[in-house]
Amino acid sequence: MTVRVVIPNDGTGSPSAPLRLTSQAAATVKKRFEHASQDLTGHLNGMAGLSGAISEGAGELSGDIEADVLAFLQSWTSAFDVLSTSTALIAGNTNNLAVDLDALDRGSTIDLSGS
Repeated sequence: MTVRVVIPNDGTGSPSAPLRLTSQAAATVKKRFEHASQDLTGHLNGMAGLSGAISEGAGELSGDIEADVLAFLQSWTSAFDVLSTSTALIAGNTNNLAVDLDALDRGSTIDLSGS
């Protein structure tokens, strides 16, 4: 995929002029991050089954590794949750000129729908 960046003609040729993706390129990038977010959420949902399979595979030793399996599940759940949220935020902010970082820092609800 080729991403074409449009540099607005502000008359100065300033490299600090805002850069914008074409609407087609922005839609492509947004769709890829939306799909990545959905994929990560799907993997997150599959982690419980995987941790169960690990315990089952350990057989009579499953009690000995129970705490480790729980730590495994919790760490991957946290990682997939953060990655899924991050990719959704990137998708929602693709080709937008500003992100309200104060609202993000306060833990406000962010509309990721793009509308």
